This record gives sequence, structure tokens and C-alpha cells, in this order.
Amino acid sequence: MTRYFYYPIEQPYTLPEEGNEYSAYGICVFHILGCSAIQIASVPDVSCDREFVFNLAYRCTTKQLSPVHLLDVILDTLS
Repeated sequence: MTRYFYYPIEQPYTLPEEGNEYSAYGICVFHILGCSAIQIASVPDVSCDREFVFNLAYRCTTKQLSPVHLLDVILDTLS
């Protein structure tokens, strides 16, 4: 059985024109193989809304979304 784990990550960014710093959240995808995990994909800077990204990662893990569909799900959810 294939098992994917979607993990939200916080990333610091700086706006080049203003120099202001902010935090954004992305999602990493891990393929679980027995007792090990291999990172197979990531999408940075999904949103500045921490709760939104954490909930999305949780839903993707729960539903075992195929990683090939992650970007489409993110874009659909944001629109």
C-alpha cells in the first residue's frame, strides 16, 4: 500500500522591492516506506495563512492524494 504524508512547512521570505520580511507556508510530500520516509515533492509559498495550509496538508494526507495532483488541488482550493 502506498502511503503519502503531506507536511506543512514554514518559510521566511523577503520582498525585494521593500525589504519587508514575511512567513509563508508550503507543503512537502513524503512517501512512507516501512520505517523510512522519502521527500518526493514540495510546493513552496502556498499561502501566508497557516491554518489554511495545515488543513490542506491534513486533508491531502487523509485522502491519500496522489502527489501528481497536489498543484492542481492547491490552485483549485485557492481560487
